[in-house]
Amino acid sequence: MRDLTAVGRKLSKAIRSCRDLHTFKLLFGGVAPTYEHEGLMRRMSIRTLVDIGANRGQFSLMARMCWPECRIFAFEPLARAADKFEKTFRGDALVTLTRCAVGERCSEAMLHVSGKDD
Repeated sequence: MRDLTAVGRKLSKAIRSCRDLHTFKLLFGGVAPTYEHEGLMRRMSIRTLVDIGANRGQFSLMARMCWPECRIFAFEPLARAADKFEKTFRGDALVTLTRCAVGERCSEAMLHVSGKDD
C-alpha cells in the first residue's frame, strides 16, 4: 500500500509539473517542486529563504514559483545533488548555492547518506 501511495504522489507531481515548460523540463532532469508545501507557501510573503540541505532544489524551486523575487541562499554538501541544484537554477541571479553542510560549528564530520538522497 505504501508503494502505491508513493507512486500516486510521484504521478501527481509529474502532472502538476506539466503546467509550464520550465518545470516540465526540470522533471526530466530529476527535479520537481515540492507541491505538498504550495498551499501554505502561497499564503506567505517571503523575501529571503535559507534552504539548508537543499538537495536537488525541490523546495527552492517551489519557493521560486511562489515568490519570484525571493533571494535564496541554499546549502548542499552532496556533489551530485548540488550539481542538479546548480543546473536547475542556472541563470537565476537571486539564488546562491554553497556546497557544504551547515552545523553548530566549523568542523569536519562523516556524512551518512541513505540509498534515497532526497
